[in-house]
Amino acid sequence: MIMKNQRIVIAQRADLAAPLVALLRKRGARPLLVPVCTWAPPPNPARFDKALSRANAGAYDWILFSNPHTVRFFFGRHRELFGAAGKRALAATRLGAYGPMTGRALRGLRLKPAMVAADHKTELILGGVGDVKGQRFLVVRGNARHASENVPLALRKAGARVDVVQGYTVVTDTRDLTGDAADMLKNGADWLVFASAMAIKHFDRRFGLKKLLRRFPGIRVVVTNKTLCPALRKAAGIAPAAVARPNDLDDLVGKIGTPPH
Repeated sequence: MIMKNQRIVIAQRADLAAPLVALLRKRGARPLLVPVCTWAPPPNPARFDKALSRANAGAYDWILFSNPHTVRFFFGRHRELFGAAGKRALAATRLGAYGPMTGRALRGLRLKPAMVAADHKTELILGGVGDVKGQRFLVVRGNARHASENVPLALRKAGARVDVVQGYTVVTDTRDLTGDAADMLKNGADWLVFASAMAIKHFDRRFGLKKLLRRFPGIRVVVTNKTLCPALRKAAGIAPAAVARPNDLDDLVGKIGTPPH
C-alpha cells in the first residue's frame, strides 16, 4: 500500500500520466507531474512537405506510421497544405500502424487503417502488409532513427520501394506549468517514475539526474519496463530500485508501495 503523502515524481506528459496519477491519489500519495519532453515539427520541414505532396499525388501504395505522434503531425500538416478535401486524395493509399495505439490515432481521424500490427516487431508489421514486392511505401518514423529503421530495411529486402521521412522531433520541455518541478528541486521526492528511455534522456538534460540523486539520496527510481534499465544506467550510473511489469499500473503502484529493504 502506498504510504500517505508519499511524493512521487512522474516524468511523463500529463495526459499519458493521468491513469497513474488518479491511482496514486486514490492510494493517498502525492504525485508531482514533471513532463520533460514535448513534440515539435520535423527538423527538415521541406523534406517532410515533399513527402506529403508525393503521398497526396498517389506516389505510394502504403503509408506506415511508427507511432501516434507521426499520425498527428502528418495529417495536421497535410490539412494545412491541402485542406480538408485533401484527405480524399489518400483514399487509394493503404495506411498501416506499427501498433494498436497508432491504429487508434488513425481511427480517431476517421481513417480506416488497412493494417494494425499487434506491436512494433518487424515480423508482425511485414506480416500485416503481406506481399510487398514492387509496392511503394512511405514510412513516417519518429524522432529516434534506430527505433524504426528495421522495417524499411526489411521492406527493401523483400522487394519494396521505400521512402522514409521523420514526422516530428522531440525536444526538452523546460516549462513548469504546475509548479511541481520547482517543488521537486526544493523538497526532493520519495520516488521518481520513468516510463520511457526518452523521458530519462530529457529529464537528465533538464535537471541532471546524477546531481539530483546526490542532492536527495532518498529518492528511489522505478522504471515501467526492464528495457529502460540501460538508459537509466547511462544517465545516472545506477540500476532502478524497482522494475514494474509493462503496462501494469497495479504492479507499478505495488512496487512503489513496497518499503525499502
